[in-house]
Amino acid sequence: MKKWIISVACILILYGCLDAALFFLHYPTMYSKINRIIHGAPVVQLRGWPYIYSGKVQVHDGPYVPYKTSDTGIRLYKAPYFPPEQIPPSVYVKKDESTYYQYIASFHETDPFAFLGN
Repeated sequence: MKKWIISVACILILYGCLDAALFFLHYPTMYSKINRIIHGAPVVQLRGWPYIYSGKVQVHDGPYVPYKTSDTGIRLYKAPYFPPEQIPPSVYVKKDESTYYQYIASFHETDPFAFLGN
């Protein structure tokens, strides 16, 4: 019984370390990948960089506007109030009329050292 507890503890520690490393390298974490698979959301890449799945969003104040097409041909949307000359921090994939899958851009999409400040 003690070996099982130690084995499960080691697996959980390895999972936590892997997720932390992926998070700090600005790549989709294992939690994000598992969550995306459970919800049936597609993999989104734009200009070669993977976007991190964030969850489902219900739209109540009007639909999102078309933004771009991903590398795999998936139509991406953005919030209507976001300026067209800036890269939006979140993009959306339409599931149905009022539900969208939300994806977050990694720092690679904008500035890899943005978290350090100026």
